[in-house]
Amino acid sequence: MTSLAWRSGQELLAGALTIKKFSFGSDLKSWLYRWDGTTAPAATLLADVTLRPKVARMPEEMLYNQLFIAVSPYGDEIAYSTLKDPPVFSPYLKVSIRNLETGGESEVAKTTMGAGKVAYTPDGEGLMVGDDKGTGKISLRELKKVANWPSAARSPAISPSGAYTFLDTQLFLGDRVSATFPSGSRGIFLPDGSGLALSHQGALYLVSGLNDRPAPALPSDLDRLLKLRR
Repeated sequence: MTSLAWRSGQELLAGALTIKKFSFGSDLKSWLYRWDGTTAPAATLLADVTLRPKVARMPEEMLYNQLFIAVSPYGDEIAYSTLKDPPVFSPYLKVSIRNLETGGESEVAKTTMGAGKVAYTPDGEGLMVGDDKGTGKISLRELKKVANWPSAARSPAISPSGAYTFLDTQLFLGDRVSATFPSGSRGIFLPDGSGLALSHQGALYLVSGLNDRPAPALPSDLDRLLKLRR
């Protein structure tokens, strides 16, 4: 299992990888599991790729660290990354979005292996995607990069309004670094945006005094919007 995310209070999503090794290479499958807490989890195959022997021999910490899942603020779709290994090119990660009701998918970005996780912006219209140069914000409407930060997206966190971003070890307000923390720190913003909870080496810390706004309210015509998104 590589990734966990709550779709709602009643449904948990999990990403998992399975690999079978053969003499000519290895078969890597990416799976999405949906669990309602009562019945058996339902599995959906997201990707099936044959890895060349030299790629399959990569350290397991790298090989199994490629499937990440993020849930849209609307709860109707996921963004996820899958490993691709073209015959004559270097392996890379494909980033896609998938509607959970229809199964419809579209590719939104390509990025480097080990680039980090993906994360939706609070308005659901953007996606944070890391690469070997930092982290970019992809507009899901225009399918192009509209902002960039010079820090990796190993454990990204975005404040409720999107004003603050925590990337790698740095806290950004807009595109400006507000604070830097020790390597290995992981963070999550408080729901009201007033602080950032940080974990580091088994200890939990609270960074207070942030001046964020509440998360955007869901549209009043949400049912119509979800229908259009489907």
